[in-house]
Amino acid sequence: MTGITTQAFSFYQAFQITLRKNLSHGLQFQANYVRSSSYDDSQGILADGSGQTTDSLYTQRYDWGPSPYNIPNNFRASLIYNLPGLRPDSFVGKVVGGWWLGSIIAAQSGPPFSPALSYNPSLSGNSDRASYVTSANLSTALAFNPKAVVYDPNTVILGSPNQWFNPNMFTIDPAGYHGTAGRNILEGPAFYDWDFSVNKNTRIPKMGETGMLQFRAEIFNLLNHPNFGSPSGTVASAGGMNATAGIITSLAAGATARQVQLALKLIF
Repeated sequence: MTGITTQAFSFYQAFQITLRKNLSHGLQFQANYVRSSSYDDSQGILADGSGQTTDSLYTQRYDWGPSPYNIPNNFRASLIYNLPGLRPDSFVGKVVGGWWLGSIIAAQSGPPFSPALSYNPSLSGNSDRASYVTSANLSTALAFNPKAVVYDPNTVILGSPNQWFNPNMFTIDPAGYHGTAGRNILEGPAFYDWDFSVNKNTRIPKMGETGMLQFRAEIFNLLNHPNFGSPSGTVASAGGMNATAGIITSLAAGATARQVQLALKLIF
């Protein structure tokens, strides 16, 4: 008998703080930080792509772990600063005045992912997670993978795009059993971005009260920091270890190298 249910459990908690300065003396800014935790045992009726393997309500807690969108640390800040200048109605004031700076900073933890297998030894019909290499199964793991080492949560993340995590700390599952590795136990690369702009507003009185010529020099990803996507989480197949396990082959969604953009805008 097969039953499908929409039943699931989730738990979210967060600490949020905001620091804001309203415009005065040419300066305004806002900074927001969220420290949060989001855990659940499912994101859908069937496997959600984050390592869900449950095939029975009796084992639903087996999939309890970080949500696919669990981001423990999330920081955003924005700033605008109007540089002090001379009288705007003078010729020199129009040339050297009207300059202002803009800045947006984003920093957040990486998304979670699961160490997975490319086949289904549990015969559940869903994708399976791998098993931890432990002192108890080390000899069996070494027979499958001579590089196998005991799992260590403190060293499993290596942090290189060529090898983000150590796949040798995981192994295949015995036939008929689910893997022992938890759902979404690994964390992908963090995201950092700093956008910066230098701008100048030049009043054009003949075009009315709002008449203005605006020059913008915008730099996206000012520090040219690489923001990588998630690595390949498939550690093994029935035939052996996956050669691409832990390798990152893409950038995070929306991530780019440094870009510089110049623009003129006529406002009226």
